[in-house]
Amino acid sequence: MVSRRWVILGATLLLACGEEKKPGTVGEGGPIVTPNPVPEGGSGGGSGGNGFVFYSVGDVLDAGLSWQGFAEGSGEPGTITLADYHDPTGEKGIRALLITEGQADCAPCVQEAKVLQKKMAGPWLDRGIRVVQLLVSDASGKPATTSTAQAWKTKIQASWAVGIDPDFTFAQVGSNPYPIQVLVDPRTLTIVDRFAGYRPELPEVEALAEKNQ
Repeated sequence: MVSRRWVILGATLLLACGEEKKPGTVGEGGPIVTPNPVPEGGSGGGSGGNGFVFYSVGDVLDAGLSWQGFAEGSGEPGTITLADYHDPTGEKGIRALLITEGQADCAPCVQEAKVLQKKMAGPWLDRGIRVVQLLVSDASGKPATTSTAQAWKTKIQASWAVGIDPDFTFAQVGSNPYPIQVLVDPRTLTIVDRFAGYRPELPEVEALAEKNQ
């Protein structure tokens, strides 16, 4: 069943993706999605009267957050749970968590994936950095499915977790150019930083990993 949140986000997403008349192909900044505004009395990072939650820097995420897809190193579909990356004592060796959100085949998302391939092949993995990549929609702008994640994982040869998030968990009120990159401290599950639009270098991720050594 398609969620109410997707219905609200989807129309704008389709318009943004359709600007270049090539499904899944976007410009420098990626598609821009404008979520449903928080009702009066609501605020970013909280739950508005419509029940939607808009996360902001400084918010602590619920360890129960989960997405369908492929866990790190797994070829079988299952559930990716934020609790798997919660490492309050450091015993799991996780020092920083980067969650990214985007659309299958959007140009900036592909660029991001190529960078992640290089970083996760050694430098980041060795430093205790983990990545969860979430797909909001497929190349045609429809809500992502497990098949979308499977095709993306195969195409990108992702060793990190790849899941689907048609509800766009980390959208904010206003523009959300893909990819959305959310940096989470695994010690507390606090959102440390959030970036909208492709950034080839993310020194903040390495800085967090260094801090949590």
